[in-house]
Amino acid sequence: GKAIGTGQLGLAYEGPPGGVHGGVVAAVWDQVLAYACMVHGKPGPTATFTTHFRAITPLHQPLRFEAWVERSEGRRVYARGRCHAGDKLVSEADGVFIHRS
Repeated sequence: GKAIGTGQLGLAYEGPPGGVHGGVVAAVWDQVLAYACMVHGKPGPTATFTTHFRAITPLHQPLRFEAWVERSEGRRVYARGRCHAGDKLVSEADGVFIHRS
């Protein structure tokens, strides 16, 4: 029931010194949240999503994005997720996706 993405981002994605650009983090979240909807059997385009930055996402360190569907109401699918760098929470995200039935 969860979508999990792991990887590292290098210098090409730098924003603040030693950190990943927030726009890149948001783009990854859009993909991971959408994939969680697919895993749940309710794929569709993004209606809205929000990224909550809790700490700078470090470059060159393993990252783990986890996302899941919390609920669906009609065609609207509500997904949430968390990203950790090691044990540190670096971002969270939530979004609404429109299931095309």
